[in-house]
Amino acid sequence: MDLFLGVALLILSVPLLAFIAIIVRLDSPGPAFFRQTRIGMGGRPFKMWKFRTMARDASDELHRDLVVRMVRGCAGDEREEAAERPRRIYKLADDPRITRVGRWLRRASLDELPQLFNVLRGEMSLVGPRPPVTYEYEAYEAWQLERF
Repeated sequence: MDLFLGVALLILSVPLLAFIAIIVRLDSPGPAFFRQTRIGMGGRPFKMWKFRTMARDASDELHRDLVVRMVRGCAGDEREEAAERPRRIYKLADDPRITRVGRWLRRASLDELPQLFNVLRGEMSLVGPRPPVTYEYEAYEAWQLERF
């Protein structure tokens, strides 16, 4: 099912992929695509593709700290704010690293279209849990690793 739907979606989205790649490059210097090591099924690492939504060479230190604190259940202010929101958000609010086009791509979830290549390679599925970044995976306790 992943292979069939992945191919169909990729064929249909080729013009959109090309358009997004061009506007990402025009909006800020750097490549149109971003690759990040994620942890997939069975704890295997793979390179996940996305459109670049942040300034080139942006540090992941702020996000790393937030994610590790949330996994360990000691996020502090974020947990208090989450009680006031309808659902918990695992992203930095008003992240200064995000570009203008990147903000729009994230809001529409179009930054994730290149993950269709990961689906075709068998590294991801169209349905399932989001593959965590390595530092999130490393912060998991034994019971959290069951998701793999």
